[in-house]
Amino acid sequence: MIQAGSLDEPDQVTPQNVIYGKDAVRWDHFDPALKVYDLYAPFDEQTQTAMAADR
Repeated sequence: MIQAGSLDEPDQVTPQNVIYGKDAVRWDHFDPALKVYDLYAPFDEQTQTAMAADR
């Protein structure tokens, strides 16, 4: 995860989704094309496999 405000050129990055949507304030409107998750987006299969191997 990279916070856009930490980039030198934030317009060079395209958001894929919104995380922590449950904490959004009323006036913060997201792009309706983005999937909004209450907490985190689900991990992809490769990440899930790697995490399971670490247990």
